[in-house]
Amino acid sequence: MKKILCFFLITAAACFSSAKTFELKSVKAATESTDFKCMKGASCVIEEQDKAAWLKLSFSEKKYSLAYYYIPRSDFEYYGEKKTGSALINMAAPENIWTGYDSLNFYYINPSKQNILVKFWVLDRGSIASFCDFNEMMKVLLTAETPDADPKYLQMGEVAVTLKPGAGKASIKLTEDILTVDKRRVIDLSDVRAIAFRGNGKEDTLYVNNLRLEGASASAGSFPGPVFQVICPKTGRGYSDAFAPLCPFCGEKSHKIDGSNKDPVFSSKGLRINAEVSESYGPRGGGGNDQTEKQNEAIGVAHYDDGFWEYRCLLQFKLAGKLIPGTKIKKAELRLSVKAAVGKPFYPVFQIYSVPERFKSDGKNKTVWNNQPPADKLLFVSGVYEGADFPRWFCFDVTDYMKEKIRQNAVFQLRAAISASTYTSPHPLGHYTNFDEGSADASKKPCLYIETE
Repeated sequence: MKKILCFFLITAAACFSSAKTFELKSVKAATESTDFKCMKGASCVIEEQDKAAWLKLSFSEKKYSLAYYYIPRSDFEYYGEKKTGSALINMAAPENIWTGYDSLNFYYINPSKQNILVKFWVLDRGSIASFCDFNEMMKVLLTAETPDADPKYLQMGEVAVTLKPGAGKASIKLTEDILTVDKRRVIDLSDVRAIAFRGNGKEDTLYVNNLRLEGASASAGSFPGPVFQVICPKTGRGYSDAFAPLCPFCGEKSHKIDGSNKDPVFSSKGLRINAEVSESYGPRGGGGNDQTEKQNEAIGVAHYDDGFWEYRCLLQFKLAGKLIPGTKIKKAELRLSVKAAVGKPFYPVFQIYSVPERFKSDGKNKTVWNNQPPADKLLFVSGVYEGADFPRWFCFDVTDYMKEKIRQNAVFQLRAAISASTYTSPHPLGHYTNFDEGSADASKKPCLYIETE
């Protein structure tokens, strides 16, 4: 075991030579208590091996014998009477960002004389499906010895890892797509919530330590985003919207107002491209009914809490033949008209993300929560608008993104968040809005408006 300890110490020191390393989970002493949770006959204890502490994982022959670990999240501002892990996180801000890291690595000891195959799970925001608490999913998996009939319980990324006998280092590539168990979705590394080690239907034991993210880029762990136009002096957080009357972070009057974009001008010199695909999806609808395999009837966004009522919107625009290579873009806005007054004092905060073009919709297979594409970049964060301000258009500046290159298709994902003005009681104050699909009036269709030089 001295060789094992020496190997651990040498390679542990070597990991700090990476451009950026983030420790997910390590144990330093055998007296620590483990915060891994287990199911299906699995166990996780901290055990000393030749004066070094390791996480000892043991699995049974059961199908979902596994040990899982919630990655801690910051103490954001919560609404409600209790601060619990299931309460709303203000602004639904991404945390535990794995974007930009090259790999997840850990040290292991395989005490057997044969290879051990384990399944490593990654659970992102979408993996929790329609449930706020991952334990809800675990309860179902606890009884699932037959093939999984319900696809929402297969929304975790899974990577098979072979561990050779003895001591070694395991590496999981993050530069390649990590597919969900049902192969329908690519895990979104912008907001990872939990990790797990799953057995392979055999009784196996292994030791692990120093789970960490490593990347060559110093910007690893930060979600690509815009240079925000407005910075809240109270919180230091930024947003993109110079027109909003209220700050989304402190709830007070906006710190910068340039004018009003209530009535955008569609110039004859500008190019208006209507959405080729517009789809809306979520884990649960109003009243908490399961919507993970359904599309919403209305095109819109909502955010109530982390599991009760949230839906997102996918908008896709065909650019082929409309923007030729070499075109210089002066201005680009994503424009949406509100379908009806929300009946609440405020609109939600809008977040605009780009979606990698390779995940564009084919128009045949509808986008639902369980097959939604991953986010690429955060392009826009709005301020807060009064809900009584109706009818109106919302204009989201995506100029910098459109200037990057001329694409065949532009795909955007819209999400909603709760603002500081509403998080004390989001349901009556404002947590959703629907947009006009243009079925009755084509001039109200969601569109991408572009002015060229």
